[in-house]
Amino acid sequence: MTFNELARKRYSCRKMAEMPVEQEKIDAILEAARIAPTAKNLQPFHIYVLQSKEAIAKINELSRCAYEAPVVFIVCYDKSKAWVSPFDANDNSGVMDTSIVGTHMMMEAFEQGLGSCWVKFLDAK
Repeated sequence: MTFNELARKRYSCRKMAEMPVEQEKIDAILEAARIAPTAKNLQPFHIYVLQSKEAIAKINELSRCAYEAPVVFIVCYDKSKAWVSPFDANDNSGVMDTSIVGTHMMMEAFEQGLGSCWVKFLDAK
């Protein structure tokens, strides 16, 4: 499959199967994140992989948009490690970097036969 075919076929999935995801597929998704470009290759991101029943229950409490997925990846960044613009000290690359990482992960998830959905709806109480 070409990249354009992959990009056209990938969609936001909001109905997840109640099946465990194989570790090999999780590893492939994490590898896609690892090789994603970041500003100056600083790689300021952290990825949390939620799989346990307790972790999934907690994320379902914090977001109605986890869609009962058997695996949830939380992608965040360390502000102190992100590239900072020399023109504006309040402008760092963290959001851009994590967006690129998340996109790589979603494309790899599709390649692995898994659905995914970009979510920014989280009530972190």
